[in-house]
Amino acid sequence: MADKLKPLEKTSSSLFDALSADASVANVSNAADELVSKRASALAIVSATLGALSFLSLLNLGFLVFSAFGVLAAIFALAAIAKSGGELIGRSWALGGLALALAGAISGPLCAATYRADFEAQADEFCQIWFETAKSGDFLALRQLTRSHWERSPILDEMDAVKYWAASTHDDDAHRELHSFLANSTLLTLAALGDRAQATFYATETQTINSKVEVATRIYAVTVAPEKEGETKETFFLRLTVERRLRKTARGEKSVGWNVHAGDWRPLEIDENGRPILKNYDE
Repeated sequence: MADKLKPLEKTSSSLFDALSADASVANVSNAADELVSKRASALAIVSATLGALSFLSLLNLGFLVFSAFGVLAAIFALAAIAKSGGELIGRSWALGGLALALAGAISGPLCAATYRADFEAQADEFCQIWFETAKSGDFLALRQLTRSHWERSPILDEMDAVKYWAASTHDDDAHRELHSFLANSTLLTLAALGDRAQATFYATETQTINSKVEVATRIYAVTVAPEKEGETKETFFLRLTVERRLRKTARGEKSVGWNVHAGDWRPLEIDENGRPILKNYDE
């Protein structure tokens, strides 16, 4: 009896397997037809591409335009996918593009702000060195500060200083310029005041930072402590234009140098409220 049931069991099992296989084929076919009927959202792909390109803002803030268009493309793509009733796919692409575009929009300005903050900190440190040098009356060092450190003449002894001043008067124009520098009334005043003068950063008049030049014109308030008891403090304002330069050494290393632009360094005019009159405020 058992032997008679075995063929039936095999036949029955094969029948169920065949039905199951037919159902699987049908499901796969339906899924394939459903997938073919759907299409990817072009805007979703565009948003992902623009989101990736938005990180170019780390190099130049002008590329933030990719972030703006990437966000818009992602929003429109998500709206179109939601209204399509399942005909459009690519929601993950749109969300990814949105996230990338927002990240690029944040990272670019953040990197630029950090770079500017570092530049301003270094500029203030260099300006304070200039003021301390001026108060010490070291005109040779002041002259050297008008050049980046790799362009400054090495001064090891008095003979080097004599040679330096002699080389600065090789013609009539250079001689007049040097005489004007040594007779500058502001430099002489700072040297005479010494530690009674304290310089404090007041405002940035102009500042340019790009791949070619990094220069800033900074205004400092110089407060003079009274020489005698009962006298009041006096304050005047000076304009310093400083520049940061980058140079590659022979080994390929980057070298950073600061210098102050030579000028007359006359005290700024003040308005009726006692505030300095700045160029960029007047233009």
